[in-house]
Amino acid sequence: MALVGVGSTARGSQPASQPSVLTFGGEKAFTRPKQDAVMGMSVPTTIREILVKGGDRVKKGQILVRGDDAEELALLEAQKLRAESSLPVDRAEKAVELQRFEYDQLLNLEREGGGSAQELERARLSLAAAKIDHETAKFNQEQEALQVARVNARVDRYRILAPFDGQIDTVFMDPGQSVTDNDKVLRMVEIDPLEIDVASPTAVTLADPVTGREAVRVGQAAWVLMELPGEERVYVGTVTEVSPVADARSGTRRVRVEVANPEGLVAGLTAWVRFTQPEGIWRERIVGDQVAQGGGDAGQGGSARATGGDQR
Repeated sequence: MALVGVGSTARGSQPASQPSVLTFGGEKAFTRPKQDAVMGMSVPTTIREILVKGGDRVKKGQILVRGDDAEELALLEAQKLRAESSLPVDRAEKAVELQRFEYDQLLNLEREGGGSAQELERARLSLAAAKIDHETAKFNQEQEALQVARVNARVDRYRILAPFDGQIDTVFMDPGQSVTDNDKVLRMVEIDPLEIDVASPTAVTLADPVTGREAVRVGQAAWVLMELPGEERVYVGTVTEVSPVADARSGTRRVRVEVANPEGLVAGLTAWVRFTQPEGIWRERIVGDQVAQGGGDAGQGGSARATGGDQR
């Protein structure tokens, strides 16, 4: 079935001002979010609060959903009190002072010819034990402080936090619903940049010493034609991955391309991707001032003519 431009007035008809995407060349693919996460609770619980809705922009670490975390929050507060209390350490420190005082008194008494060696030795050992108790109290205090992080992590199991800066796509649950650790609660995505995996013919991705074409490589430009309402537009993206393995059955090789998306184009659009700079009307439709930008890398694979329409 022939492909027609978005601006067609009827299926199968093509206005003279709107060229067929077939003349662009390249390989058909689809845009997708750079990051895409479907998230749920780590433990079975009841949804207590949903703090976002579809379309909301969120920041990494932001709380999106809260489960029934009341018990864990109470444990966290209790643990914080234990961690912040210095009473056990203070008590052990005073015990050391007391034992040191008694030991010094008996030591002075012995120097003056009084007291007994047994009492002095007992006081020395008691002082040593008190010092050990003091160090143990300090160690336990450090342990209590570390336990705060552990209990806090338990609280986080009853919450869904944004793993990256992005946008909420869908919320699948409502407050009050019971969920298990297998249930989907929400989906969030990041669509700037957009990502495209292109099944490019293997021959197109390899160097050709006859024509002087270089191999497709990470960091080079790629030109992406988007199917959008009105006049179709061409965006300049960047190759971020080139698979080291070709698929022998289809004769293709996966090439991943990223396209900056500051205007917030939706993911899932049909796109055509080529690795040589287009010319003619398609060159005129390159968005913004990226013509010059793309031109710098166009030499990586030579230039394609609008009349030919095929980058190969």
